[in-house]
Amino acid sequence: LDAYEQQGQAAASSGQQLSTLFEYKLANPVSIPDRSSSLVNIVEKRSNAREVALFNPAFGNSYVALHPYRAVEFTNDTGFALEPGPITLYRQSTFIGEGFLSTTAKDQVAFITFALDPQVMLKTSELETEQTSHLMRIKGGVIETEILRVNTVEYELRNDTNEDVEAVIRRAERAGWKLDPTPENTKLAAGVYFVSQKIPAGQTVKIKLREITPSVRTFNIDSTQTIELLTVALGGAELSAEVKAELQKVVDARTKLNEINLELQTLRTQKYELETELAAKTRSLNELETIKDPGAMELRKKLLVTANELQTQINQRTTRIITLDQERLDKERLMRSLFQSISFERKP
Repeated sequence: LDAYEQQGQAAASSGQQLSTLFEYKLANPVSIPDRSSSLVNIVEKRSNAREVALFNPAFGNSYVALHPYRAVEFTNDTGFALEPGPITLYRQSTFIGEGFLSTTAKDQVAFITFALDPQVMLKTSELETEQTSHLMRIKGGVIETEILRVNTVEYELRNDTNEDVEAVIRRAERAGWKLDPTPENTKLAAGVYFVSQKIPAGQTVKIKLREITPSVRTFNIDSTQTIELLTVALGGAELSAEVKAELQKVVDARTKLNEINLELQTLRTQKYELETELAAKTRSLNELETIKDPGAMELRKKLLVTANELQTQINQRTTRIITLDQERLDKERLMRSLFQSISFERKP
């Protein structure tokens, strides 16, 4: 952007922060004739600026193309706070638009938007996952672990113009989250990240942001995630050989208990299906009991054989279920006793 040569000279001034306001003091008096007005330059200074395509994905939907505003980005290095007001913008001495400058503190980054650009677009996709970070402690049958929540944001930027475009993506900083890693050319101002990316003419560029935040979770031995966490911990170097040996017994007991529960579920399903079939055969036998036809009597004999076989299978599964139920209770008591006896706390 070209700076405009200003006519006249600015009145010498100084400034200071005054509570929530900014006070300007003019070194020389300014005379304004009665019944007239005058424009007084309080700050007159050249500043570096650039034209960018400013995206604000917070106002768009994922996977839907979002168009940016053309904007002027500059850092207020004047040494003063700048008051809000209209701005006239020129590029190579040609008027390109008007914008509005909000209150801009000293050294703050400001964006002055002036036009929507339909030839540049952005698509956003976002996915949040969890990763096990550290096993913190085991005590009293409870496991405490640090879980790392990871939010991955992918931006797809497309430039249909015949010139390179410097895009800036605005993303609000989330409390408790941080970028990992922080991309190059990223600025943080007033709780907002501004990520810069050059898009060559006629091309599409993809960039990824990775945000992370740790959280502490507590699990007991009944949780399905506990064994997964313990299995991961057994492969690490934080636990002593003695603790690992005790935890391996817990994992083995839990694995065996899972096998027993799976077999019990299968047996109970089979028993229910056999009982349903036996009930149907019993109803047929009752209906045939009063029929004296030879064919009915022969059919009844076959049904009796089938019913007896079904009853035998039901009895076999009932016996196995009783045995497994007792084994399940024994394994569960053993597992809980083993787990409650383990004590571990991660060193800082």
